[in-house]
Amino acid sequence: MRPTTLTKFLITRQRDGKIDADLRLLIETCARACKAISIQVNKGKLIGAGDVLGTQNIQNEAQKRLDVLSNEIL
Repeated sequence: MRPTTLTKFLITRQRDGKIDADLRLLIETCARACKAISIQVNKGKLIGAGDVLGTQNIQNEAQKRLDVLSNEIL
């Protein structure tokens, strides 16, 4: 048996009336964003992900490049 991809699973659930198109789109969009963030995390030092930018987030913590990049992706 071949593994099912998330997209195929969601399409099947939508076709069967278990989820609506908006929910399927939301889940697929979040999954793509998570994958894009994962790629950036894996690049890590190559892109300077740990570099502090000199700005602070709402909790008054120093923001790192990866924080900002992840926020932009989402």
